[in-house]
Amino acid sequence: QVKLNGWSSFIMASVALLVREVGNNLKTCQTASELSNALSSAHQLVENKNLASKAEFFSKHFSAFCQTYLCAENVLRLLPELDPHIREEGFAKFFSLGPPCESLLTLCDSFRKCRSSFGMLYLLGLLERFIGGDRLFKLLSELDVVDSNSEGSQSLLGSGRGSSSLILDHTIIQLCSLPEVVANKLGSHHDRSFFFQEKYFTAVGRNIWLVMRHVYKQLSESHDCSLKLVCRLVNKVCLRGHTEILLSTILPELCINMRTDFLWRRIGHRLVSGLDDRPLEPVLSFLVSILEPSLVKGGPLHWLLGDAILDRTHVSYILTNKFIFSRQHFSLAALHNIFSCLYLTNNSAGLAEKVFVKILDVWCDGNSVQHTSYEQHRHLTRALLLGVSCLTGKSIDAVKLECVAKLLDGVQVHLSSPIEKTRCLGMVAAELLTMKLQMSVEQLRFEYDATEDCQALQQLILSREQQATHFKYRPETQVFQESSRLFEIADGSVPASSSAGNQGEESNGPASKAKPPASASTSASAVATRMEELDSDDDSDLEAFPLNEDDMAEKRTDVGEAKPPVFLRDCIAGLVAREKPVRTTTCLSSAAELIRRNPPELSEVSGELIKILLHLSDEYSMDDFHACRFQAMIAVVVHCPRQTVEYLTGEFYAVNYNLRQRMDMLDVLERAAQELSSPTKSAAASSASNSLISIASSGDLPSSNDITAAFASTGFASKHSGSAMAVALSATSGRETSEDWRETVEKRIAQKTRRFAHATGQAPLGIASRFSAVAGFFFYPLMAKF
Repeated sequence: QVKLNGWSSFIMASVALLVREVGNNLKTCQTASELSNALSSAHQLVENKNLASKAEFFSKHFSAFCQTYLCAENVLRLLPELDPHIREEGFAKFFSLGPPCESLLTLCDSFRKCRSSFGMLYLLGLLERFIGGDRLFKLLSELDVVDSNSEGSQSLLGSGRGSSSLILDHTIIQLCSLPEVVANKLGSHHDRSFFFQEKYFTAVGRNIWLVMRHVYKQLSESHDCSLKLVCRLVNKVCLRGHTEILLSTILPELCINMRTDFLWRRIGHRLVSGLDDRPLEPVLSFLVSILEPSLVKGGPLHWLLGDAILDRTHVSYILTNKFIFSRQHFSLAALHNIFSCLYLTNNSAGLAEKVFVKILDVWCDGNSVQHTSYEQHRHLTRALLLGVSCLTGKSIDAVKLECVAKLLDGVQVHLSSPIEKTRCLGMVAAELLTMKLQMSVEQLRFEYDATEDCQALQQLILSREQQATHFKYRPETQVFQESSRLFEIADGSVPASSSAGNQGEESNGPASKAKPPASASTSASAVATRMEELDSDDDSDLEAFPLNEDDMAEKRTDVGEAKPPVFLRDCIAGLVAREKPVRTTTCLSSAAELIRRNPPELSEVSGELIKILLHLSDEYSMDDFHACRFQAMIAVVVHCPRQTVEYLTGEFYAVNYNLRQRMDMLDVLERAAQELSSPTKSAAASSASNSLISIASSGDLPSSNDITAAFASTGFASKHSGSAMAVALSATSGRETSEDWRETVEKRIAQKTRRFAHATGQAPLGIASRFSAVAGFFFYPLMAKF
């Protein structure tokens, strides 16, 4: 014993000394040759012929050595200068021969901290080989075969990171978050397709399936195994939203093996029962939607769940409450799966009765019928009929009396519904329930149109054996081969292909054969008959004009497309109406004029309007598109400068804008600043109109020449000035003829009058600049990121 202890102490001391020497060599290397020599000396740590020294290094020094020395920044920086063979033998071999768990964690941590581009890509390649190869399978299989508390598990996990439970949790987190880490580190457009989520989790699913096969082999040889780590990994992956990708990889082969081997059924049941409550809903949703229902004997879903519907409250709540009352998009196969579990699970007869009564309560409730859609109510009716098909003779006798009053009230509620299809659902369900429950009351009979939904409901009341022969679902392998996503399994109603085939037979029948061409006399008689029908006063054969309000509104909209909008919100709606080119072009042409009127709602919609105009494209090849758009944007910025300028300057440096759009932003800001800094035309117009009004209010009206000269001197050239001048001219035209002599006299007096001084004119009044208050918004945001 003393010799053994002395030998182990010697091994520990020698390994620690060697690790320290190799680490110092790696830490101080500055050239590629020094790094090559250091890696050659480090090679003996992982390929030591002394198994005790090798185990000592892996168990106590591997993680710290790799993180501190092997994956140091100076080593990763010199890796591109090394020979590929030396990189493979001296660097990559540490992670291919070391403990799998510690190797994975070290690679992930080093990839996060690495700064050199070659080092990141090289570590990423090692991670790809780790997960895509057999290292991940080795990690999961060895930890599942051995007991986590044994010494063998400690040797696999190493001792550099604390307890094994914490190491396993950290490993699972690193595995599940690696695609996001790679995307954040390299950018969302990296070219390492292996780390795209679908391909990555497909590789993880393949490794999980290989672990399950390994567990099956070990159990067949009477070895103890556990699926705890695999369950925790599946649990974490499903929580992150990758349920479909993972289960689409595992389930096809698992379902095939479960049909022939009871041991595989136990493995599948342990996999599902080992999940937590949080990922159960997406997992169960995928299972009931994708698996083939088994209506008489046990099926894949029943084998996977076992008695979980009785043992776990959350499973029972999801299957019997949430999927039935809240998931109207479920196909008929999904409902068959749910009620098959209720029918096949041992001692679940009481649960099946409770579920049926609960569905009947909701189905008969008036508020439920009134406030749910037809699709939701059809889904509930299907569940009701499938629920009653699960009841046996004793169960029917137990709920018969309770259901009579509820059913009669429910029928009355459905018959009073204004929706015809809902009334048909109530009639069909009432007939089938009274027949199935064998009530003492007379069986209900109704008259209704036999639609496809009604026929499908009538087939749901069949016995389990009849349903098994009637409803033919595809096996899982065929479903998974067609797609790896969530599939919509066809309903049990009459297939569309058969109806199409019937239509084809009808169209190909004798009545559809081409008739011989009619003679000239036959054509003439047909034309005469048609003319007589047109001349007659009988309107029985005339087609009724649709008075639907929506159709009339559409017709009115089509007629009014070419009219320019009156309100600004109508103009905005026309600009975004992509399917109506006439309305869009009309609204764009009149947008600038409408904005110049400065309507009250302009300040509220200015931000939305400038955004629409900026992103508007010439989809209809409008002649003056750019000019109209440019003038409209200038008008918005002039009237609401603060809101719009903040948006334009903020978007100027944003991504996903082309050069033309950025130049438009600058041009609009420039023209708007010029217009805001110039004297307003409205002030000149108001002064001109005020002078005219003051002259008109006095008794002496000027001549037409004076009025024209006054308007020309003010420079007020617009349609408003033209209208004002026309009004002034019309007001003075009647008196010009009678007052010509006064003008002649005044001119003669002015010519003969001698003046020693001239009266000084009034100084022009100053006008406040509108640009001074908002100048900072035009300038500083653009210069902040220049």
